[in-house]
Amino acid sequence: MSMMWVKKQSKWAIVVAALLIGGSLIMMDLPSSKGMSSNTTVGEVDGVEISTVSFQQDLQTFMRNEEARTGRQPEGADYAQLRANVFQYRVQNLLVDKLTKAYELRATVEEMQDWVAKNPRDVGYSLAQYQGVESVPYFLRDSTINIMAYRNWLSQDSVYDRPGMRAIEAQLKTTLIPQMQLQSVFRSQVHRTDLEEAFLLETRENKAVLRYYRVPAEAFADAGANPSEAELKAHFESLPDSFWLPDDAARLAYLRLPLLPSPADSALMRNFAGELRERAAGGENFEELARSYSSDAGSAQNGGKLPPAARTEWVPEFAAAAFVLAPGEISKPVLTPFGYHIIQMHSITKVDGVEKASVSHILLNITTGTEASDSVLAAAERLREKADKSGLAEAAKALGLPVQKTPLFARRTIAPLGHYVQGVTSFAFGASERKQKISDALQSDDGVYVLEQDAFFPKGRDFERARNSVAADYARAKRAAAAFAEANSIRAQVASATEAPATVGKAVLETSPLVSSDTYVAGFGSGGAALFQAMHQKAGEWGPAIATSEGAIVAQVVEVHPLTAPEKAARIQSARAESDMFQTSNLYQQWAQDLPKSVRVKNKLDQVYRN
Repeated sequence: MSMMWVKKQSKWAIVVAALLIGGSLIMMDLPSSKGMSSNTTVGEVDGVEISTVSFQQDLQTFMRNEEARTGRQPEGADYAQLRANVFQYRVQNLLVDKLTKAYELRATVEEMQDWVAKNPRDVGYSLAQYQGVESVPYFLRDSTINIMAYRNWLSQDSVYDRPGMRAIEAQLKTTLIPQMQLQSVFRSQVHRTDLEEAFLLETRENKAVLRYYRVPAEAFADAGANPSEAELKAHFESLPDSFWLPDDAARLAYLRLPLLPSPADSALMRNFAGELRERAAGGENFEELARSYSSDAGSAQNGGKLPPAARTEWVPEFAAAAFVLAPGEISKPVLTPFGYHIIQMHSITKVDGVEKASVSHILLNITTGTEASDSVLAAAERLREKADKSGLAEAAKALGLPVQKTPLFARRTIAPLGHYVQGVTSFAFGASERKQKISDALQSDDGVYVLEQDAFFPKGRDFERARNSVAADYARAKRAAAAFAEANSIRAQVASATEAPATVGKAVLETSPLVSSDTYVAGFGSGGAALFQAMHQKAGEWGPAIATSEGAIVAQVVEVHPLTAPEKAARIQSARAESDMFQTSNLYQQWAQDLPKSVRVKNKLDQVYRN
């Protein structure tokens, strides 16, 4: 996507942009196919296939960047979310590239030279990816780039023969500049009028102090409680543009067979912990060992260092082993409910009379070995066979296991079971797998799962699917109506009072600071029409009851601080010039995000990436 667009995106977009600019053309070694099915494609976009090989190259590049940033590769739900985001951007790029070719958009030499001159950081990144960090000129490594030195360097013809520069040239020709040209189409559609800009300026810059009675909707907790079926259905039908859901949803029943380490698994990890302890005691760097082996993600990237803590802040086994160590001493393996720890003492100090220890540790989780996991998988397979004949509930009775149900979840939900289990969404929504009554045994870190189809709702409006949302919205509407009625009933009493009482019924008197109508004010909510309406009442008079996102209010303007006419005119012209670029970026961003909705996209990630 264009540079302007990606800079507005989330952290995923920024990393994927770096991938596209600096490393997407690198042919990298693929990981082992273990854990992946034999599918040759991860999906299709309007009939155009996304090959598993090319997708894996992009994904692998991203994972290496993540590992360099965090010290470990993403796993489980993080890995699944990573795949989903990379897939989404691949889809968007395919569609945008198709349009740039259709419009015959091309990059000129001048445009490419201008981009290179303005983006030294990306140039340095690309050089490092292709030839190593040592190949990057010194002035591109500094936190503050010497622009004059950079321009002199660019003036040398030999610079452009470097692999990293050739990759940037290819990317600029085929993707970045054509997409920037495409973005310029949107600029012609974005021109706010003086009237629009004057209104926006008024919401931002005109300020006032308000005194108001706030009636919170929460004060009417019983309103809308226990509605009848007829009331809910009437509320659902009264809002034909609401409760429409853009994706399919499913609910699954499931059984979980826990994966528990055997005594042999525990002994194996204890022996390995002993080996690491001997290596640390023998002089190996404790911090590096922690970064390489510790299962505690929170401390591993800091070399295993934990915040200073008192005895009561750690589990008893850990605290007992830590507080007997001398500074610099390393403990023998210590077993806690989390696994085996190797603890290195730094110091013990007293804070307000309480001893606190500063330590580092290496945590080794006790994982289930092959023998134990094979046994559970075999039991799960026998359970699946029974469930296939008599249903999951009947099969579960023989084992005394409880049947649980997921909440209703949409197709793109990463962890419908509350934590990530590969294959769940594929079973719920896959065209072929939905025909199965019972799933295959699906293994995760904590257990083996057998699933059963329980409910399925296609996208769109459906009362049963939306029942909980309808009930919540119905109750919210009833509470809001009750709050407005209360505010309306006290308005005459408040207006006729010689001195405003602190409370009237369920209403409480409050005074705002000096605010504009695009800010948050308690009782009004965040910058909405209610605050704007209250600020434009006649100063000194109590206005009518106003419904807000938090209930209702009756307000009085105490002070007004408007812009002067010359200030207003000057700021309107300035704001119009600035807002065009901002609006163009937002419009292009939204358009790019919505592009996949205009075509048929087939996502096979869950089928391709199997445990």
